[in-house]
Amino acid sequence: MSRNDIVSISAWDCFWGVLFAISATHDREIDPISDKILRQLTRDGRVSNLELADRVGLSPSACLRRVQELERRGVIKGYRAVLDPAKTGIGFVAYMSVGLGLHTKAAQEGFERAISAAPQVIECHNVTGNVEYLLRVEVADLAAFKHFHTEILGTLPQVSSITSFVVMGSPRMNALDGYGLTRNVLRMGSATSSRGASRTSRSSSSAMKERPCRRQMLILKTSC
Repeated sequence: MSRNDIVSISAWDCFWGVLFAISATHDREIDPISDKILRQLTRDGRVSNLELADRVGLSPSACLRRVQELERRGVIKGYRAVLDPAKTGIGFVAYMSVGLGLHTKAAQEGFERAISAAPQVIECHNVTGNVEYLLRVEVADLAAFKHFHTEILGTLPQVSSITSFVVMGSPRMNALDGYGLTRNVLRMGSATSSRGASRTSRSSSSAMKERPCRRQMLILKTSC
């Protein structure tokens, strides 16, 4: 075998290797049918496989295989129950931006450990901008919020500034939030092939159109 043959074979193997890598990457992407399935399950995680198949235009067996594959790949991590905040004692919601005094890894890790132990904090996001974190806080009332603000968040040594945005109304909520409360979710563990009856219709699903969200908030700014 000549040197030119070796070069030619190596180039050919490289071509097929790249082609295989592209094909494998494509296989992992969410195609339009899987996207429809995910959108439907986002709106109603308990929809029956039969109705889900009808909504996305698949046979029940093909739809079930799709869902199981999405679960196996970890695209679907689980299912949750959406709770009514009024019936679970949540009457006060606020977003809080938090600035840290030190911009170090140790300061961030210490703050995140403390926040993970606070049940009032439903979401914690590390963000860009003038502050380091954005929190979503859900409590019973203003007194409970003041206790969290003063006795918990305000006592953390890493915190240098707090800005509170009290939610006065939510004209639009994300489909995952439902009534606005996603904490204390009921984890269903590994996904099952059997699901309950549907609670949403095709018309109600298609009625959810993109529109601007205008939240009214009361802004309170304090420094720690």
